[in-house]
Amino acid sequence: MKPRPWPSRTTQSPAAGLLVAAALVAPATALAQAWPAKPVRIVVGFVPGGATDTIARTVAQQLGERFGRPVVVENRAGASGTIAAEYVARSPADGYTMIMATQTTHAVVPYMMPKLPYDPIRDFAPVVLAGQNTLLVVVTPSMPVKSVKDLVALARSRPGELSFATGGIGSSPHMAGELFARMAKVQMTPVFYKGDAAAVLDVIGGRVPVMFLNITGMIQHIKAGKLRGVAVTAAQRSTILPDYPTVAEAGLPGFDVVTWFGLLAAAGTPADVVARINRDANQALGIASVREHMATLGIEPVGGSPEQFAALLKAENTRWSQMVRDLSLRTD
Repeated sequence: MKPRPWPSRTTQSPAAGLLVAAALVAPATALAQAWPAKPVRIVVGFVPGGATDTIARTVAQQLGERFGRPVVVENRAGASGTIAAEYVARSPADGYTMIMATQTTHAVVPYMMPKLPYDPIRDFAPVVLAGQNTLLVVVTPSMPVKSVKDLVALARSRPGELSFATGGIGSSPHMAGELFARMAKVQMTPVFYKGDAAAVLDVIGGRVPVMFLNITGMIQHIKAGKLRGVAVTAAQRSTILPDYPTVAEAGLPGFDVVTWFGLLAAAGTPADVVARINRDANQALGIASVREHMATLGIEPVGGSPEQFAALLKAENTRWSQMVRDLSLRTD
């Protein structure tokens, strides 16, 4: 018996076509099912011990338990987090190397550096928004300010004289202060320090009257009477300090600034791998002990889909890039 010839392209059956298509898809599916086959890294663009590093380590521990593989945190500090971002952008698109990104690394500083070696949107695949924290507006207790309206009125009565302290150009506290001044139509001058700790000390000492900073960095000083809290910067009240109004409800409708933290992989990472990490991260962020630990840092777990994080990333880039251009902010 003569061997049966292969069907021609014009006579091949639909069933045969489906078999061929399945054969082509099978290798990619098998690869995703086998992931992870080795340790996973979460790169942090800042020194150990800070908020970004801490949330990265919290998420890494939980993901490691679910992956059955080590998830290690690697600190590559420098250049406002852009060194770490470039490293991840240039890494293989396989999900084994991610960055715990912030709006500093992926929505503000990219527009302050004319020769940035990566695109904050095009070169990354959003995985999950891990968490966010609100800032607290504080003033030196000797200031005649107990509300947002008081602060705006004082700034208007002393145009160009009021300043606010911040630990770094392009940081969330810096941009929050700039947005506050713009929306309130007042002049407030940023005073830059090498780190938040030095900035807080000068506000406590009365050398600079105002500051916007992570809520947990202020609680002890407020309780000790060294600082006076005015309002939180998020759209909703904080679950940690619920008695403080938001800036929006206290006088500047629409004001909303938070520090966010999210996992990004290199662009081109397989969708199945992104979905796997997203699923396990959402499970981890729903654990009571994880939520309680993050709350001690002033961080509210978020979670959600990669698409939701992508939408936030795009909106934040549109928002802050315009402000960076308007203020002509630059960094080396």
